[in-house]
Order: sequence, then C-alpha cells, then structure tokens
Amino acid sequence: MMCSEDSLFFHANSFSAFDFNQIHDNYVTLPFFYDGKPAIETFGEADIPMCVMSLASAGSLRYNSGLENPPRKKFLKEVLPDAVVPVPVYLIHSKTVFVAEPDASFLGGVCGSNDGDVCLFEPESGATFRPGAEGDGIITSCRSFAPVVTAADCMPVFLWDSRTGAFGICHSGWKGTGIAAKAVALMCTSFGAKPADICVVLGPHIHECCYTVDAERAEYFRREFSPDCVSPVDGVGSGVHGPAGGCVAGGNQSAPSPRDLFRLSLARANIVSLVNAGIKPENILHCTDCTSCFSLPASAGGEEARFFPYGSFRRQTAHLPEGTPLEERFKVFSAMAAVITWNDRIKR
Repeated sequence: MMCSEDSLFFHANSFSAFDFNQIHDNYVTLPFFYDGKPAIETFGEADIPMCVMSLASAGSLRYNSGLENPPRKKFLKEVLPDAVVPVPVYLIHSKTVFVAEPDASFLGGVCGSNDGDVCLFEPESGATFRPGAEGDGIITSCRSFAPVVTAADCMPVFLWDSRTGAFGICHSGWKGTGIAAKAVALMCTSFGAKPADICVVLGPHIHECCYTVDAERAEYFRREFSPDCVSPVDGVGSGVHGPAGGCVAGGNQSAPSPRDLFRLSLARANIVSLVNAGIKPENILHCTDCTSCFSLPASAGGEEARFFPYGSFRRQTAHLPEGTPLEERFKVFSAMAAVITWNDRIKR
C-alpha cells in the first residue's frame, strides 16, 4: 500500500517485497519504479535490470574473500547464467564504491565470462583491484557483470540509470549511509547519467521498529541527514530484537538504558541523501519489510504460526550470551545475497 504524501519520505513508493508476486524458492525480486509506477509500464522488460534478494531459506551466503562458501556458490549458479560474472566486494561498512570494467588485459576489453575479466576501479584513488576488494558498492555498464553484496539487517541499495543503462548495488549500514548518493555521483561522472533518470530500490533491512541507537549516533543522523530520521524510544522492545545498539550495520554490543535510546530509520536517511543528490522520490522504491521482525504465515503449525523469511543479525543472534565474539555470531545468522542483473540474463 502506498504511504500518504506528507514528506519526501512518503513520496517514495513503499511496498513489501511480497506484494509483487515475484517469490521464488530461495529469493524474491523487486521492481524499479519510474515516475511513481513500475518501470516496466514505461520501459521494455529487457531494458530493466532485476533486483534479486536471497531469503533465509537459501542459507548463509556470506562472502569472505578467498574462502569458499558452497551455499553462496550454489545460489549464484542457480540464479545467474554461466555467461554472467558475479562481482563481489569484501564489505567493510564504508562509502567506497568501485566502477566494474572489463579488464583490458583480457579479451581486448570485452565483457568476459570469468573473474579474471573484471577490473574494479576506485575513482578517488585511481587504483584498480580485482573482485573481492574491500568496499561496499559496485557500479557498471557491462551486462555480463552481476554486482553482488550481502546483508542481514543492513540495507542493500539497487541503482539503475534508465537512460544509459548503467546499474549497480551498494551495501549501506549506518556507517555507510550516504554511499548510495556517492554511487549516483559516480554514475554521472563515469557513464554520463543524470540523477533525474536514475531509479533506486532500497531493499529489505532493519527498520526503526527494531533498530535502536544511542544518543550520540542519533545526533549524528539528525545533523548529517534529517531530524526525522530518529525518534525517542518510550520503552524497551521485545527480546526477539536483540540488544539495543547491537552489531547491526557495524555497531557495537553495548546496551544503553531505555531513556538513552532512539529509533533510527535508515530508509529516511537514505531517501533524504538520495533526494539531495538529485534523485526523484517517485523513482525510489522503499521496501517496507523489516528483516528483524517481518513474518509470514507458516504453511503448517496452525493459524497463529509464523516464520521469518529474511536473515537478520539482530534477531538470529539475540539468544547468544553477551560478549559472544563477532565471528561466533556470524555462524548463526543467514547473510543474504543481494544481486542486480538483467531480466534477460536471470534464470527462471
């Protein structure tokens, strides 16, 4: 259901990922919107990339450069054709965005079919890297590349320029909020895009219902983005949401008292940042699903039975003792893969 239009936030298109009937065994797809309606109503299907988000049922698809993850490999192989190269980055909760280009030392600079054919260019430093370099965003114009990040409460942000065809994806935790606006700027300088033509999908992530932060972080978001990104907490939420201030989006494991807590809307902060970068609110799809608490009716177990379709660091690690090392926490939650690829290149 559309939100009422009383702010920039509510001019964005707000839906659940499950509203579009694009649900597969292990993933959902989200559509780009253009001028307040699904982009497919204006553009041909082959001209629009697809936003793919794995579900918890696919297993933990965490990426760790140099280490094998069989469920991740299996998922990407099932979703992407052999000719499409997944292009990952090693997430560090930053605002670093790479431009993925065909490596001129391979195939004469033509988009290739294996990892060796991809070059990641970092415009600020002028350095080049292989896929798996440390960063949190990838943009490209090569349809044989499929930029991919992982998330489990942090926000995946999908981008597509409706005029040039450039596309990409970002991983936006609290530390990285603003990375999507940076990606927009790079799409303009690298591919000649114009912000008014760029469409953005803010994927499933932890929402303010479950994401609480301390006063210092709340003040940062008020100052850097918008005062309405944060609101006071009247009391402590249910235990399923885990310790306030937990390691969602690069935070810590401390738990402030309720009077010092604030609810943080990563969506509001990102929409403000994107609109300030020239993106039209009507070209933004905001996914209303909270990875921490969104649930669906279970197929068995009675009328009240529910299940959580998304992986969530906060929800899935809430039962662990305080002080559990981060690496141990990584073992019990389902990191989800967010992939952007083209409609004519995704397996059905």
